[in-house]
Amino acid sequence: MIIKIYRAKQEINNKNETISTVTITEDNTLPLKQFRRQDTSDSILNEQLKSLPTAEQLRVSSYIILIILVLSTCFVIYLLSFLIIGCWLKYHYSQQDLSQANRTINPFYASLVISITGFNQNGLSVW
Repeated sequence: MIIKIYRAKQEINNKNETISTVTITEDNTLPLKQFRRQDTSDSILNEQLKSLPTAEQLRVSSYIILIILVLSTCFVIYLLSFLIIGCWLKYHYSQQDLSQANRTINPFYASLVISITGFNQNGLSVW
């Protein structure tokens, strides 16, 4: 996603450079302007239409929102699984059940190991 954001920003910069260096002769008006009556020219409407974001700007902002959404979802899932598994181990198992090499393990440490490495194929091999 970061690469896509970089490429989309490069497209915006390249497009802005080509627009500034080349004069545009074709009519790039929005379809909304074509349906509107041509005899009325509302300057407020024209300013509002010009203030709308372009497709490239929408693409960049959607990529940024997607990255934030994915990272926050993963963070919430890992945090909740850590807390739920830690509380479950603390209140449903005794200290003897959570021992490794004749030493007792903190249930939240065990929860951390289980929640972080549980999605890995070989993640629980430490036990």
